[in-house]
Amino acid sequence: MQDRLFWLHVKKSAGQSTHNVLAPLYREVDRSAQLANFIQSPVEDYNDLLNTYLMPLGPYQMRRTLFAKKFLYPNDFERYFKFAFVREPVDRCLSQFFYLLDKEPGLRPRLRGVSYRFDLFLDTVAAARASPSFRRPHSLHFQTHTAAMWDDVVDDDGHVLLDAIYRLEDFGPAIASVRERFGLSTDAPQRARRNTTDRKVFEPTKAQMAKIEALFPKDFDLYESYASAP
Repeated sequence: MQDRLFWLHVKKSAGQSTHNVLAPLYREVDRSAQLANFIQSPVEDYNDLLNTYLMPLGPYQMRRTLFAKKFLYPNDFERYFKFAFVREPVDRCLSQFFYLLDKEPGLRPRLRGVSYRFDLFLDTVAAARASPSFRRPHSLHFQTHTAAMWDDVVDDDGHVLLDAIYRLEDFGPAIASVRERFGLSTDAPQRARRNTTDRKVFEPTKAQMAKIEALFPKDFDLYESYASAP
């Protein structure tokens, strides 16, 4: 019987909108002052702590669902209904770019155009992926916000560990379905609050599309083949 909820917050996939509609199934921790770790916290806080990018997870930093299975809920992982939202990978990549543009010093050659800066961004993501460190040559904030979704949701054999992966455009029906599963009101916003202007502002070139596909190959599979109907 699945009587508990596990939601994986994939960065740049309507995290704030999801936070707002999952209460009381999902409990948020206070991140403003002194963030506690897992052994200092009740099990009800584990999910939000896991979704906090500052929480150190060692080699599982980008393997959070597997971390949850092995270390947080080793005896009752199957009791959790586990889900996440998948965003169309090109849209998500563009959202990452525009979100990080003014937050990462290396992406600020303001005399250059958007296309040049997007190339620089994609090269920066590739360099971060190649690094054995989650903090160098680019920050943990940068790396967690540009991580591929696939690694975060599979086990060591490449099996998806979540029970449902919903497309972001199905946000309203998906949240209603999750709430109904736990006997709650199905009233929920029909759309996630997100930046929908990125593709209008900038359209990647063919060469840039090839780089995106190389950086997020399995995320396209999640979107096309693993997405669940609400």
